[in-house]
Amino acid sequence: MDQVVTNERRARRRWRNSRHDHYWDKWQEASRAKQKIIAEAKRKQFREAIAEAAEGNSIWRLAKWGRTKAQLPPELPIMPTLTTSEGQAVTFQEKAEALRGRFYPRVEADLSDIHDTSFSLESFPRSAMQVDKTTSREEVETVLKSSRPFKAPGRDGIPTGFLKALGPRVAEAIANLASACWKHSHYPQQFKEARTIVLRKPRKPIYTDLGAWRPIALINTIGKVIEALIARRLSAIAKEYHLLPDIQMGGRKGRSTETALELLTEQIHTIWTSKKHVATLLSIDISGAFDTVNHIRLLDILRKKGLPTWIILWVQAFLKNRSTSLVFQGQETPLFQLEAGVPQGSPLSPILFLYYNASLLELCNQPERGLSSIGFADDINLLIYSPSTEANCRKLERVHKKLLTWARHHGMKFAPKKYELIHFSRCRRFNLRAGIRLEGETKTPSPDIRILGI
Repeated sequence: MDQVVTNERRARRRWRNSRHDHYWDKWQEASRAKQKIIAEAKRKQFREAIAEAAEGNSIWRLAKWGRTKAQLPPELPIMPTLTTSEGQAVTFQEKAEALRGRFYPRVEADLSDIHDTSFSLESFPRSAMQVDKTTSREEVETVLKSSRPFKAPGRDGIPTGFLKALGPRVAEAIANLASACWKHSHYPQQFKEARTIVLRKPRKPIYTDLGAWRPIALINTIGKVIEALIARRLSAIAKEYHLLPDIQMGGRKGRSTETALELLTEQIHTIWTSKKHVATLLSIDISGAFDTVNHIRLLDILRKKGLPTWIILWVQAFLKNRSTSLVFQGQETPLFQLEAGVPQGSPLSPILFLYYNASLLELCNQPERGLSSIGFADDINLLIYSPSTEANCRKLERVHKKLLTWARHHGMKFAPKKYELIHFSRCRRFNLRAGIRLEGETKTPSPDIRILGI
């Protein structure tokens, strides 16, 4: 009897895995075809917009904007009085203190499972990964070519377009500088001093709330080139050695919000073919994800994944002794030290964060239990299916407890009030009002939610 039960369980597991492989293969085929359709649609929309501007005699205003203002950073918004837990922030100094506490909170992570936090050479396992420790003028020129020429520069005030105009000799000098920095595990201090611009988040109902504002770090342009070179290597390693989960769509070549949404749609359609199951989606929110990355935890993750020692030591130098100022209302604060986080605005930060939260996505992806996840940078969406919505919600509650353990070890915090819950079904017999209870908060399902900005 036990053998019969065991065989039945194995059969069910094979069935579930085959369904997962089916919608994964189907999504890959559909995504390649849709990428061409989306590219054609974008070109068509741009051409129609230009034609409409020409017919409406507004083409000259567009041309004037292109000559005079297109290369300038966006005008800084006017910041109203901010509401904080201690009252109201009215003056520039009060707002700066409130924003600093919001953007760069104190990060407390449980690091008890890390045996060596000094990252001495003896603590690194021997890596089989071969990564070029030097760069060339041609590679630097490729990075410069792919960068926007007049994007807002950092404290040095030098735009990328100026470096491009200086020609091959400057590219050769940057290549030599980058190679020397990697060889000696060094990163110049002036490259670690940023100016953080405070910008409004779009579509917020009220801007007196601290959560309606976000930071963008403007970094030294030459430093960004070096960071982009390392980012290219980390991305190549991740692809070659499969270091990141396939369900992570953000910051990876050939993937976009369209491919993430297409995969999600195919999964839901596959579940619908059963008619005995109902799908439930929980979109979770991480508070200040990039700015709360614990440096020791990040370096330990890179070490455990077997990355070359020289890359990890250079990333350690990149993270150490970073500082920034806040810029808003036409004023700027003095520089202050940052104890955690990766700078939003650096080309290296996205791929570092993908390594950081890879284990979170792996924890959320259990096809044999009817659970899958789709990540796009710090956006995590959990999709689960079972014979009832109540069972889906109970399973999600159990999974969320594991996520809290992950958050405690990584110094992250979830925001249950910002979660979104929705059930997907074509049958009326399912209870589409079943809710979920997380950390004392009851989340009821919505008929429509926003995922990845859509």
